[in-house]
Amino acid sequence: MNLRPTRKNNPAHRFTEKFAFSLAAFALLAFAVTGRAADFYIAQTAQGAGTGTDAADAEAVSFFNTSGNWSSPTKVAGKISPGDTVHLCGTISTALTVQAGGTSENIITVRFEPGAKMSAPTWNSQSAINIGSNSYITVDGGATGIIGGHNGNPALANGIIECTANGTGLANSNDDKGIACIDCSNVTVQGIFFRDLYVHVGGAGEDDPNRYGCGFTAHWNGSAGPTHITCNNCIFHDMATGMGFGYGPSSTNFTMSNCTAYNCNWGGNAADDGAPTSLNSLSVHDCYFFNWQNWSAPFADVEANLHHNGFYAWAESGGSLTGVTYYNNYCGPGYDTQSSSGLFISGNVGNILIYDNVLMTDSSPGPDDALIFVWIHTGTQSGVRIYNNTMVGSAGIGCGINVYAGNGTSLTTYDIKNNLFSGIGTGIVRYYNAQSLMTADYNVGYNLSPGTPYSDSPTDSSISLTFAQWQADGYDAHGSNGNPNLNSSYVPQPPSVAIGTGTNLSAYFTLDAAGLEQSPAAWDIGAYVPQAASPIFSPVGGTYTSAQTVTISTTTSGATIRYTTDGSGPSETNGTLYSGPVSISATTPLYAMAFESGFADSSTALSSYTINSTSTPTPTPTPTPTPTTTPAPAASGGGGAPSYWFLGFLAFVGILRWRLRKTQALT
Repeated sequence: MNLRPTRKNNPAHRFTEKFAFSLAAFALLAFAVTGRAADFYIAQTAQGAGTGTDAADAEAVSFFNTSGNWSSPTKVAGKISPGDTVHLCGTISTALTVQAGGTSENIITVRFEPGAKMSAPTWNSQSAINIGSNSYITVDGGATGIIGGHNGNPALANGIIECTANGTGLANSNDDKGIACIDCSNVTVQGIFFRDLYVHVGGAGEDDPNRYGCGFTAHWNGSAGPTHITCNNCIFHDMATGMGFGYGPSSTNFTMSNCTAYNCNWGGNAADDGAPTSLNSLSVHDCYFFNWQNWSAPFADVEANLHHNGFYAWAESGGSLTGVTYYNNYCGPGYDTQSSSGLFISGNVGNILIYDNVLMTDSSPGPDDALIFVWIHTGTQSGVRIYNNTMVGSAGIGCGINVYAGNGTSLTTYDIKNNLFSGIGTGIVRYYNAQSLMTADYNVGYNLSPGTPYSDSPTDSSISLTFAQWQADGYDAHGSNGNPNLNSSYVPQPPSVAIGTGTNLSAYFTLDAAGLEQSPAAWDIGAYVPQAASPIFSPVGGTYTSAQTVTISTTTSGATIRYTTDGSGPSETNGTLYSGPVSISATTPLYAMAFESGFADSSTALSSYTINSTSTPTPTPTPTPTPTTTPAPAASGGGGAPSYWFLGFLAFVGILRWRLRKTQALT
């Protein structure tokens, strides 16, 4: 007879199983806790209990700067890990060094709390925040809206990175950076106010050749080149460069958007760091660059070192750059003779698209080269498209577009269309015309310098052409030197030679610089499209005791109006074409839009009528509704981290079911 205890009645085995089961459940719960995205609060010195759980109990910066307090890619409780957010609190004067990166599913975010800033007399030729070669990092200034770009509001800025004593004649003269990374990928910097990283003083008697200070820099350092680098919604002032990209082998996707840079030698730049570096896709859009004069100096050595630009992209050191897009940028004024250009491109660069930019000069000299300057002088790349830009001035100073070809091994092709020049010196200049192919048409050049409105030369010396000579040479057959009739915002107003006279370029883009749709039937020339005036109702919407006869009108001459009474929005293909007063005999929402060739469609107007025979008429204007959009789903903690509590619960249920099956099998 077998007296050995069975699995079912063996006490030791039952204890072991129960212990194992409890241990597994505990492990799952621990995983659920450690897997959650966590928040860490950091201040210059420890606050309160120093636990890092909130601003009142923030850890000291030494916690952030200690590698043992970070973990990646594994999530570890109590350590800064993928999916976590580090909150910066108060004024921090010690540089921060990121110790590990996030993952593609769970980024690490460094966020400035309200009123937080990084401030020191100098960062000692280092960076305030050093990301190093770590990837999947976002540094967020905590701005409460759009702070950069021509329509940005600096008052909405929050997080600040600054020097307080670095620059010409100050206590320090160091090449400081705000945020820096090398050989990194998927790094985003957004909503930060960078200021005074190197306050350069120019003008008579100044000879400071230092091109110091950069807000955000991402560079190659011998390993894989940086990729997917984004700088968005930032402000830069008083430093050599706002955003600096240095690309390496196989770099891709650099973006600078919705940023403002002023008192900077370069608002931004993208540069090859030698052969065989390459960058595919550079996008600079919705930025505002102005005022370079504090970087000027009367001395030749300084002038050679400091030529100023809004954004400068180049491949001059053996590398290559392809897929460059500049659009919706606003450049100027504030140039001088040492300013090269608002938007500058040179070297082995191809597949360029420059559109919907507004560039201005004033009574100051410059820019020396042009508002838009493209010089393809090395390599074999081609394809430059310059469309629908507006370039304006008031004193016949400066050049609009300068295309320069030379030394390349193949012909550069330039396509220049739908551009508007008003009040500057010269509209279009081309040098070394035997080494490029150029199409220029549908451009408007108004009130240009009488002696040099255009130039086309086989050398690097200009040959001035009148508009008639320019057309005789085969350019701007559909162009004009008539009045575009611009308003103070540089939008053409009727009567205008720029309205409805452009060529359709919808293969490349369809919106103007303000986001309005170009009329498919008749494109406008320049960066802005006039918008048809919104319809007006008479009588206005309200409550009435009897049927109403409503007239609909618009102040845009020649515009057609479509209206609806079924609650749908009118369009050029939906609604009734207005031809006379509309009878309203029941409660009705009356929508209307105006349309005119060469104009963007008007906004939708709404007037609601309530017909109630027992009420006293009380007409009240109905405001035009603001178009609604479906809000984006709120991001889960830690950049989209999965719900580890839920996963732990599912695993717990699975083990419980397995244990029950085992118990049933033994019984």
